[in-house]
Amino acid sequence: MKGIGRRWQLLGACAMLPFAAPASAQQSTGDLVACNAAPGETRPWLNPAHSAECRAEFVLRTFDTVEAKLAVLTAGAGRGTDWLTALGLPALRGGDGPAGIRNGGVGVTSFPTPLTVAASFDRATATLYGDTLAQEFVDFGFNRMGGPALDIARSWNFGRVSESFGEDPFLTGAIAAPQVRAIQGRHVLSMVKHYAVYTQEQGRAGDHPLRTRPAVNAVVSERAIREIYLPGFEAAIREGGVGQVMCSFPRINGVYACEHPQLLGILKQEWGFDGQVVPDFPDAQRSIVAAVAAGLDGGYMVGQAQQQAGPGGSLATVTDNSFNGEDLRVAVAKGEISTARVDDLIRRRLVPQFRIGAFDHPATRVAADVSTPERRRVAAEIVARGAVLLKNEGGILPLAATAKTIAVIGHQAGPGAVVAEMGSAHVAPMHLAPVLPAIRQRAGTASVLHAPGTLGLDRLPLVPTGMVRGAGDAAGFTAEYFANADLDFAGKPFLSRQEAAVDNLTIPTDAAFPANRAWSVRWRGSFTPTEDGIQHFTLAGSGTARLFVDGTLAGRFDNTDFGDTIYANVPMRAGRPVAIRVEWTPRVTFRQAAVDDYGTTLGPALRLGWAGPNRLIDDAVAAARASDVAIVFVGHRVGEGMDRQSLALPSDQDALIQAVAAANPNTVVVLQTGGPVTMPWLPKVRAVLEMWLPGDAFGPAAAALLFGDAEPGGRLPVTFPLDESQGPARRPAEYPGRLSRSGALDDVVFAEGHLVGYRYWDAHGQTPLFPFGHGLSYTRFDTMVGAVRQQPDGRVALDVTVHNVGGRTGSEVIQAYVGLPARTGAAPRQLKGFQKVTLMPGERRTVTIDLPRDAFHHWDERRHAWMREAGTYRIMVGRSSRDILHTATIRLPADRGRPSGGP
Repeated sequence: MKGIGRRWQLLGACAMLPFAAPASAQQSTGDLVACNAAPGETRPWLNPAHSAECRAEFVLRTFDTVEAKLAVLTAGAGRGTDWLTALGLPALRGGDGPAGIRNGGVGVTSFPTPLTVAASFDRATATLYGDTLAQEFVDFGFNRMGGPALDIARSWNFGRVSESFGEDPFLTGAIAAPQVRAIQGRHVLSMVKHYAVYTQEQGRAGDHPLRTRPAVNAVVSERAIREIYLPGFEAAIREGGVGQVMCSFPRINGVYACEHPQLLGILKQEWGFDGQVVPDFPDAQRSIVAAVAAGLDGGYMVGQAQQQAGPGGSLATVTDNSFNGEDLRVAVAKGEISTARVDDLIRRRLVPQFRIGAFDHPATRVAADVSTPERRRVAAEIVARGAVLLKNEGGILPLAATAKTIAVIGHQAGPGAVVAEMGSAHVAPMHLAPVLPAIRQRAGTASVLHAPGTLGLDRLPLVPTGMVRGAGDAAGFTAEYFANADLDFAGKPFLSRQEAAVDNLTIPTDAAFPANRAWSVRWRGSFTPTEDGIQHFTLAGSGTARLFVDGTLAGRFDNTDFGDTIYANVPMRAGRPVAIRVEWTPRVTFRQAAVDDYGTTLGPALRLGWAGPNRLIDDAVAAARASDVAIVFVGHRVGEGMDRQSLALPSDQDALIQAVAAANPNTVVVLQTGGPVTMPWLPKVRAVLEMWLPGDAFGPAAAALLFGDAEPGGRLPVTFPLDESQGPARRPAEYPGRLSRSGALDDVVFAEGHLVGYRYWDAHGQTPLFPFGHGLSYTRFDTMVGAVRQQPDGRVALDVTVHNVGGRTGSEVIQAYVGLPARTGAAPRQLKGFQKVTLMPGERRTVTIDLPRDAFHHWDERRHAWMREAGTYRIMVGRSSRDILHTATIRLPADRGRPSGGP
């Protein structure tokens, strides 16, 4: 991929013309047939007998002037709905919703993370998930949902891996389409996000405050965009009929996603999208006229009053000049935006809501608490369908009736478990059913012991002032403030003072502080423990921070605009001072002061916490030794605004597992993670069960899975690396990216091209810890592949017979991969079909997997088109991307793909 950066920078500067004609994104939702109201019909837009397009046209005819239309469009985000109610149409409400209703307070269900649904490898589960979510939205009084998210897991660092459907574009589309159909089948408008090439949190919106610095720039090939980052959105539009698309934060080859005429043209002209494109909030929209001309349909249409940083970092309400004085009304008057485009903006808002019946079936809240026991039961079923059994040595799971004493270990087994992602997908688990009581109830006469093992994943209390000495032996930390945000601490500090603790919750208003958070601070102190043993530290906050203990880097987070927490567990001797240093800049943080929201802390926060030595691991070891089997529950915090900096389990959870496994050879590890983790203890444990982030239904689902009342039916939608050196985006230029002269993240080079996920492992001969598609069952299957049949329409059909030869009902996921001729430069194999089969003991069934004509195409960058090369194609059927059971070959002639299609 040598030279990719320069090549695609040049294409970005030329607006990447091969994608589409820029003007195409402005065009209308389609040529309307004649729309005529019935005689005497005064409000034809209220009549569902008319088509959605005609109902929108009837509404447009109610406007007397262009100025009236512009008044609606420029009323501001969240306002300007009076005109709808005047027409007899309801002003519909909605909220974030990839995993439930984020802004629902105490009265909603925290559903399992969307990655769980992808892990089910099951379209029926996607339908069930979408339908159940939509039912809750309707009961809450919502007709709009922010979700699902269709971002591809380019690397394990991405903080929002749990919020989407994994690393494979085909799986993403196959899950997205039925979920969207189910959501909108309940008259709830689905908004898929984030279009497109949104793969990291670092630099996603640039430096803050709002829109004052460029967002990160994805330098990515045309082929990767087409083959990896767009297919999920195409499926959501073509097969799911989605009504809204949210454009993403970053620049893509130099052009912001929300003002990218080629990418937005693909949506509207190639795929026939008839709905709205709206910006992510708050920084995705960087213009008005340029964005509307490119294809943005919603968002700010006039300059808005914004909070921006002034001298000293204080915030003042000022007229937002980030749109360079642009205004939709002025642009229309000058002829920069056509009046037809003004109609199009209104039409695109209305057509999808008419089409799915949202206006005809406005939701009304039915109760203060809309989370029902039945809904949580369905959630537990979905958790089980997506849970992945990674290892099961000797069939230790499901637990045998001979296990008379069971040790349940881990803070995650208690009421403080982390079971939901942070950020806009966060739904507080107000109805959480913890693991420990659920296991005790299910265990019957067996004795269940419990030991938390660790302090958990919350931040610790502040370091006591009396344990730290700064300069001159003064109590607390010596803080030095520098007039740059680079953490190089060059030159003389503009402010030095003694502070009781590392406890920052606001931007100082002192005029000495540079504007726009362009400063950094270094806290130094000598910490003296009072007891021998492990001293536990947490550093919680946002921005960029580093924690050094005795001169050694103990943890860090970078460019975090939502709150994150890092952990350091350091052995120390009582009475022996140890140097503590904390370095921080709030450069990328939101807000003037810290606010708890989204399941985390937003704003310029940083807190150094501490706890002294404890016997928690010793107590866990004692419980494990006294038991027939030990089950260790471990997890982590992940989510929006906070990329992961390590593949390891946080805090001392790895040490806990190692100690328990050494004490009891029958150790089972149950993971609650939002993506892959390393497992240094894997050879020493008998079983590993991945439950992802399960939400409210954690306890019942875990008990059912462990005792065999439910089967772990999932397969991995992401590759689990052996270590942090594996996979794409391992060099700084590839992640998090190069720095601009100002010190902000700039270009991120997608040097792997279209070799994302397992494609990269396969092409580079890397052996992962667990491959994409991997997952075990509680039963055993024999699989036989019949003939490969070419169909007249270009499809290829595979007949696969699956036989349950074990003693339990269980599910097998048949996965079909295609290998293209080597001269195409494609990955060795690509998922192009799958089928989940559930069989009773002894049952045999034959299923047909259809590989569509598009399954054999690749994007030809020279022709800027989908092509099928003449040659020999391999068709591989297996249980994972690495466990291939059968390979067949087929010769196909050359074929040009449909001009508006994709794989």
